[in-house]
Amino acid sequence: MNSASNIASANLLELKAENILGAVGLSHRKTRKRRSKDVDMVFGRDDFPFGDWNVRFKVCDELSLEDVATEVGIAQGNGNRIALVASTGRVNSTARNYAAYVSDKTRFQVIVLDGRDLVRMERNPRCVRRTLAAQTNFALFLPATRYLGQSR
Repeated sequence: MNSASNIASANLLELKAENILGAVGLSHRKTRKRRSKDVDMVFGRDDFPFGDWNVRFKVCDELSLEDVATEVGIAQGNGNRIALVASTGRVNSTARNYAAYVSDKTRFQVIVLDGRDLVRMERNPRCVRRTLAAQTNFALFLPATRYLGQSR
């Protein structure tokens, strides 16, 4: 893959993240790393009580335990309490179980999304909050979905 197509893939992942997380009022604060098949970003809201979210969107057939554990470590190292890891493919059961275990047994919250989740949330922004809330209580602090052009 040449560098121009690497940049295009990373930019599309970043745009996808902004569209999905922007639907619940999270804003893109910075991009930590941009690679050909994944982008590490930080999203947040000034009025959100739990600070920034570490977010990784990844082009892959299957999200692994290692992918999720790495993002959890990065988020913890940055002092954040929420990690969201999304794959354009599927999330294997070990990764999903690990995310649920960490969210249930610690004060840290992990959200994992698969390609079907991403497609559904892009098509219907109303389901973003519900999809996030299904995996973490922190997402319940997000407001109802807002739409472009809607006044606050």
